[in-house]
Amino acid sequence: MNNMEEREEHVKELAEKGGLIVFKQRDPRAPDYGTYGVARDTGNPANWRGIDLIAGDPNTGFGLSLQDVEQIVSNPEQNRSLLGGNL
Repeated sequence: MNNMEEREEHVKELAEKGGLIVFKQRDPRAPDYGTYGVARDTGNPANWRGIDLIAGDPNTGFGLSLQDVEQIVSNPEQNRSLLGGNL
């Protein structure tokens, strides 16, 4: 596992602890390929429309850098309003 993969895994673990899901655009044809989105876990993470998008493009769900996502999930108190105040 390389440094980027380790960092991504760490960010995903932080998100999980906060009840959030981090997802990545994996379609190489997409203009936002390789970017991320953050959503609240509503109990059905397998269904894209069943999750509550917290950060990312409202149309695609993606568009964030790993650094953006890391900042969101690492500072829950700072991002309380973004996360709906329910941490």
